[in-house]
Amino acid sequence: MRYAQAYLLMLRYGIRAMVVHSGFIPLIYNENWFVEKSAAFWKEFMSDKPDNFRLHLENTFEPSPGMLCEIVGAVDDERFTLCLDIGHASCAGKPTPIDTWVERALPYLGHVHLNNNYGQADTHNDLGDGIIGVNAIIRKIMGGASNVTFTIETINSKPSVEWLRAEGLLR
Repeated sequence: MRYAQAYLLMLRYGIRAMVVHSGFIPLIYNENWFVEKSAAFWKEFMSDKPDNFRLHLENTFEPSPGMLCEIVGAVDDERFTLCLDIGHASCAGKPTPIDTWVERALPYLGHVHLNNNYGQADTHNDLGDGIIGVNAIIRKIMGGASNVTFTIETINSKPSVEWLRAEGLLR
């Protein structure tokens, strides 16, 4: 019901894309069950949406990108892609290195949330403030995926925009 409400609201505002958290909670959900039920839900949700609508499934608490890639693959709809939040993938003791997240997610990627942190919490630091190699990640994504969009997801975007310019990633 909430996704349907959000969809109707975005139409009112003329927005054509949604980013949604996967809803996976470790130690609560069985991964196989979660993939199966999520794929069925999203396939049904997408069934009556227009061709210009995009939905990006964002990583949150998943230990690795595998489940989300399986869900997107099972839905098998070019309008339904992954949103890779590099901050989520890089914090709170995730066992999968960020480079693996990027490589595995690349074929399914439609959107990226850019921020940085020091590995302990999702603090949404400026792009140059943390342990994530943001420059290398952006370059890898831009070199390996087409039509990917980015959102700077920090407390104050100006320092990150300046950092992107200084790094030669933004004109």
